[in-house]
Amino acid sequence: MSAQALPSGPGQPWYAAVYLADHNFEIVVPGYAPGLTGVQPYQVKVGRWLGPRWALEVGYSAYHFVDKRTAYGTTATGEPTSRYSSSEDWATALPVLLRRRLTHQAAHRFQFDGLAGLTVVQYRDQLAVIEQTNGHVVREQAWGSRATNSYLTLGPAASYLFGQHVEATVEASLTKNLRTIDRTFSTQQLNGTLGFQRGWNVGLRYRFDVKRKAGASNAL
Repeated sequence: MSAQALPSGPGQPWYAAVYLADHNFEIVVPGYAPGLTGVQPYQVKVGRWLGPRWALEVGYSAYHFVDKRTAYGTTATGEPTSRYSSSEDWATALPVLLRRRLTHQAAHRFQFDGLAGLTVVQYRDQLAVIEQTNGHVVREQAWGSRATNSYLTLGPAASYLFGQHVEATVEASLTKNLRTIDRTFSTQQLNGTLGFQRGWNVGLRYRFDVKRKAGASNAL
């Protein structure tokens, strides 16, 4: 009966998920004050059930922000001036998580899980400035930075099974940078509650059928 389908049944160990997502991270870049970065609006995951209650999953999400501005003016002698500036930020998050099934009745369509693991965030920015006076470039400069930070990640999750393969899922997460962060000179307001930042996922998860060998099927 479909009502008795196991979410982590022996024939469906693999799953994939697509989420709407929003996750924040406290980022530490050498030579700069600590700040915030994030990834949105999507996240994808692939996972495998290792047993009735434990699964291992990996995910991917990214964010790219561009800000370009041009300002015009004149010098004290009336010569026209212009200033072009651009700022780009890239962030990529790679979570590797263990999923623990918390619901005691595995046949229920509603399931509750706990998630814990590590998220690696790769961050990069690039800035450029071009200033002109009377059509001539008087200043041109570009610089950037990059960093890789790792985060403790944990949180609850809930899902509801439709039919045999598709689950609606919602997840919440807390992330904490494993580096020691000095917030004294932070350029942004960082969460002071033990250094955790919040995130969430809402989406669909699909459980794949795995074909068994003929001998194994006949044995069942």
